[in-house]
Amino acid sequence: MRYLIVMLFLFLSAVLQTTLFHSLSIQGIGPNLVLILVIFYSLLQGSRSGSIFGVLAGLFLDLFSGRYIGLNILTMAAVGGLIGLIEGRLYKDNLLVPMGAVFVGTIAFNLLAYLLALYAGLYINLKTLWLTLLIQSLYNTALVPIFYGSFYRSTIQGWLRKEEVGS
Repeated sequence: MRYLIVMLFLFLSAVLQTTLFHSLSIQGIGPNLVLILVIFYSLLQGSRSGSIFGVLAGLFLDLFSGRYIGLNILTMAAVGGLIGLIEGRLYKDNLLVPMGAVFVGTIAFNLLAYLLALYAGLYINLKTLWLTLLIQSLYNTALVPIFYGSFYRSTIQGWLRKEEVGS
C-alpha cells in the first residue's frame, strides 16, 4: 500500500510541477517537486531505496517530458543515493536537516544534469546554469517547511511507514 501512495505522490508532484508551479516560476525556473520527493524519500529510507526511487521518478519524468530519456533517471538516482547516505546519521525531525539536504541535492542534481548534457553534446550557457542553481535551490528549500512535516509524520507513523516483518 505504501508503494502505491508514494507513486501517487510522484504523479501529483509531476502534475503540480508542470502546471501550478510552472506558472509561479521565476525567470522560467520553477521548483522541482519530484526532486524534493526523491530527496525526502532518500533521507528517510536510505541510500539503496533512495536510488531505486530516484530511478523510478527519473524514468517517470523522462517519459512525462519525452525529451532526453535517461537524463533524469541518472541524476535522480545519483541524488537519491547521495542523500540517502546521511539517513541514520542526522536527526531527521530537525527541519534544518531536510532543508540542507534539499539545497545540496538540488545543486548536485543540476550540476550532474549539466555534466550529462555536456557529455551528450548539448550546450548550456554558464549564466543559465548558475541562475538555475541559485533560483531552484532556494525555491526548493523554501518549499521544505510546507511539505516535509506531513511526509515525515506519514513515514514514521502513517501510511508510508515500513511494515514490520513477522508482525
